Amino acid sequence: MNSISHWFANLGRIFDSPPHFRRVEVVAEWPDSCRPDTIFVQGEAGHQWFAAFLCPCGCADVVYLNLLPGSRPRWRWTKSRG
Repeated sequence: MNSISHWFANLGRIFDSPPHFRRVEVVAEWPDSCRPDTIFVQGEAGHQWFAAFLCPCGCADVVYLNLLPGSRPRWRWTKSRG
């Protein structure tokens, strides 16, 4: 029963606010491991292909998002101060 309440607590935390990342690292190759405060953007020469980050629920899975224009589904990201 404890694991179910933990799961619901994490689920509520996900939907309370979107994840905020302190660092953005643009990389040509995926790193061997991700850090919880970092979003990795794969690409080169100003072209961004994919983004990856640790799942905000705490399960330690890596979430990959497509950033390629003309593809569906496609995500966009913005970098802001703070």
